Amino acid sequence: MTLAGFAVTLLLVTLGTGLLPDVLNANGMSTTYSHLLDALLVALILICLAITVFCARNGSLIGIWLVVLMFLVLGEAVVNLDASGRFTVGWYVGRLMWLIAVAALLMALIWNLSRVERANTELAAFDSLTGAESRISLLDTMHREIARVRQTDGEVAMLWIDLDGFKGINDQLGHQVGDHVLREIAQRLSHQVREGDHVGRLGGDEFGVLLCDDVQPTRVDAIADRLLATVREPIRCEDLLVHVTAAIGIALAPKDATRAEDLLLCADLAMYAAKARRGDRYERFTASIGTEAVAKARLRHELTSALRQGEFCLYYQPIYEADGQRMAGVEVLARWLRDGVAVPAGEFVPFAEESGQIISLGRIVLRQLARELPRWLDHHGLDFFVCVNLSVRELADGPLVEELLDSDLTQRPSQLVIEITESLELQENSEAAANLTRLREAGMRIAIDDFGAGFSNFTRLERLHPSLLKIDRSLVRRAGSETEGGVAFLTAATSVAASLNCDVVAEGVETLAEAQVVTLLGVRYVQGYRYCGARPDRGVPGVVSFVFVSLQGLNPECSHPAASR
Repeated sequence: MTLAGFAVTLLLVTLGTGLLPDVLNANGMSTTYSHLLDALLVALILICLAITVFCARNGSLIGIWLVVLMFLVLGEAVVNLDASGRFTVGWYVGRLMWLIAVAALLMALIWNLSRVERANTELAAFDSLTGAESRISLLDTMHREIARVRQTDGEVAMLWIDLDGFKGINDQLGHQVGDHVLREIAQRLSHQVREGDHVGRLGGDEFGVLLCDDVQPTRVDAIADRLLATVREPIRCEDLLVHVTAAIGIALAPKDATRAEDLLLCADLAMYAAKARRGDRYERFTASIGTEAVAKARLRHELTSALRQGEFCLYYQPIYEADGQRMAGVEVLARWLRDGVAVPAGEFVPFAEESGQIISLGRIVLRQLARELPRWLDHHGLDFFVCVNLSVRELADGPLVEELLDSDLTQRPSQLVIEITESLELQENSEAAANLTRLREAGMRIAIDDFGAGFSNFTRLERLHPSLLKIDRSLVRRAGSETEGGVAFLTAATSVAASLNCDVVAEGVETLAEAQVVTLLGVRYVQGYRYCGARPDRGVPGVVSFVFVSLQGLNPECSHPAASR
């Protein structure tokens, strides 16, 4: 509509001038029609001024500029009301005010555009939360510094810093505390490097430190130690003291990489190597780390394909009464049929946990178990139980838990035991803990796996209400080999189980001495090579698959180490 009005007006003033009334008389003086147009223009400008003032009420700078310009335009229109004709003083004053308004508008636009450009440049160069350099800016600096050292035969060092357990801070204390921690860490890192070095935020809880001069191994190691120490110092946030640690990966250019992106990748891989060793340390990039990264990438690809194709089966390891005469239950173990060979869970489950593929694997295990479980329960009776492992990550996945609760596995829930490893990640108010409570309320029992392998929190153990306590094989081995304190530790573990009113399973029983000591201590159930390793369900459980020979000798069918977990 605006374009149409403009076109009509242009035609009238160019081709249809005869149709328009005169705005000046024969003496060059304004006519009544001209004064009417000027009055109408003043009215329109007053309306526009009111709208502009309303829009500028929030105090925006561009709004204030537009209000000033509208006052100039209004002044020009008011002057025209009293201008007696063309080329009079009033006419010239009106033209001057109009030119000033147009020039001021252009200056305001140019000034605001330059201000926006400066702001965008600052946003691109610096992280808005911490004030450290942004990832883009740090990469640009790395490009320049790598080009410089390649000409001077020097080196630069990249330190990739990743905070340990930062997600827990956000989840438990809130993002406001997490943001305060990030700002404080950025300031501390900046204070530990020289003026010519650079500190940037790479994203999330990850920072990068680029050392541009004097990157001798001793200096780089000393800086890495200082950075670890400064991160380790408690951070006060209001009434809270927050403790964090970090893992640092170190890579050099052009020794390890000749491009900025590759240097970041090498430092990142070295950081993950530090994390794999429980963090709060630094690691330098090596060729073996690069080879391991390639192997992990290949494993991830193969595991993704295997999950898509369903190349997994279930193995079952028997759990016997302590006298070895009756099989009381089985533990379900996943096996990856890789090129037709069954790969033990220990070789791929930890990686699946790390990569997040454990959820897809858990669904496959539960669906296969739902098909195979009835044969076990129908054959062995109501007092037989089946243990299935669920990680904290699987328990925290709502859809996976819903699928378990909606499956046929809930038809005889008391015979299904959910094995979990006591973990610091299983917090009282976490989604995983809530889902575990739902499974228990549905009638399933809880078993604590690998008890004694780490530091146990008895309050958390009591809150989990376990029905089974599976003692880690390390305690069984120490007790069976008569290692100093071995029997005492095993006795303490059985006492904990008694206080929790739950039964005990001794895992990893392999020798006669181990079998005898767990029997003497009153352990109810045993599991291990001495009785049988893990085997697939061959259709007639307990009759063909797991034939127990005697307590004095291993089952010939189950004795091969390949049956290990």
